[in-house]
Amino acid sequence: MSFGSPDLLFALFAVPLAVGVYWVLENRRAKRAVAWSRPAMLPNVVQRARRIRHVPFTLFLLGMTLLLVGFARPRVTDSGTRRYAPTVVLTIDVSGSMAADDVRPTRVGVARDLAIEFLRELPSTYRVAVVTFGNKVHLVVPPTLDRASAVAGLPQTITARAGTSLGDGVSAAVAAIAATAGDNDAAAGYPGAILLLSDGAQTGGGSTPDAAASTASVEHVPIDTVTIGTSGGMVSQPVKVDGFKTTIRIAVPSSPTTMNFLARETGGTSFAVTSAAQLPPISKKLTAGFQRLTSFSEPVHRERELSAAAGGAALAVILAAIVVSGRWFGRLA
Repeated sequence: MSFGSPDLLFALFAVPLAVGVYWVLENRRAKRAVAWSRPAMLPNVVQRARRIRHVPFTLFLLGMTLLLVGFARPRVTDSGTRRYAPTVVLTIDVSGSMAADDVRPTRVGVARDLAIEFLRELPSTYRVAVVTFGNKVHLVVPPTLDRASAVAGLPQTITARAGTSLGDGVSAAVAAIAATAGDNDAAAGYPGAILLLSDGAQTGGGSTPDAAASTASVEHVPIDTVTIGTSGGMVSQPVKVDGFKTTIRIAVPSSPTTMNFLARETGGTSFAVTSAAQLPPISKKLTAGFQRLTSFSEPVHRERELSAAAGGAALAVILAAIVVSGRWFGRLA
């Protein structure tokens, strides 16, 4: 036990002082009783009173002690454990190239469908987060056990004309996992993993995939990658030619090289999706691989202040002393 205001414990010197005052008063009462009574009758009259007369004062003394201790703000520390469920971050590319329809309905649509299929298979004890990235990165859904929230946060459209900041997306996903792992030693296992859904290479700014892979490796976060699309992907891009609006088709071939690198460097696995028919078997393989994640526990110490409890107990004991004294002796002290 510790105290928030230990200096106030000096007030406990009032307890022996009260005992001394009580002893003096009792001696005076005894002398008065002798003066008004026959010595031969005193043992029969006051023998029982001598046994119980100190009970009210003892209760009052106990109550006063509790009250003074309460003023010093006593505290106790409760020890326990906090459990961290593993976290899976669905990291999804929403750059302009994900609008390509070489994989029906679109690359981003297939990414969403695969994510939903994967969530159906993932154990309910795992927390899930959703990160999207184009030129900018967004933590759309922080780590949660609520699968409905995770599904609702999955992207349905792309960010027009956005590049692919692949490294920033991975770095944000690693940060989300690290934030939920507490102070646990990551070397003891995998606190979480990343499922990266994209069509390939980095075309935007920000941190490089090499740097992001290094960060993930240090935090012991594996990255499973799924490259979505084919070499023949095309997107429509509105442009102005001589002041007239028109649309051109731009080739956006999928590029699995960077995706494979991220998986290889972090101990993950890599897959490629070129048709929607591949989603169920790939989802099952992904889920089986994510069984390697580990739940963590860490000790937790929480302080509770007992001032209110000590004060309540003190008032109850003092009230009991008053009631006992009143009923037995017809006086308060």
